[in-house]
Amino acid sequence: MASISKPTFVAQKPPLCPVCGKPSYSLGGVHPQCAVSRADKVRKASQPPPKPKPAAASGQWKKTCPRCHRQVAARRYTCECGHTFGPSPGR
Repeated sequence: MASISKPTFVAQKPPLCPVCGKPSYSLGGVHPQCAVSRADKVRKASQPPPKPKPAAASGQWKKTCPRCHRQVAARRYTCECGHTFGPSPGR
């Protein structure tokens, strides 16, 4: 009686995801969620940074300087940057 050996199975390791480094079983070799995060980073890098918005008045008795965007007391006539506030439109 001849000895019959079982066939040996050589398992291939799945490719590693280039984003997270973990084994990936998807066709492209990249996890779908990793592909989305990579695309988001590229998209955000290509967009110009958002313009800073001037701070809203934090209280009833504050106003914003149009020159330096600081919050100053409503009764001040000049800002520390040198801007002079004109008379109020109601007077």
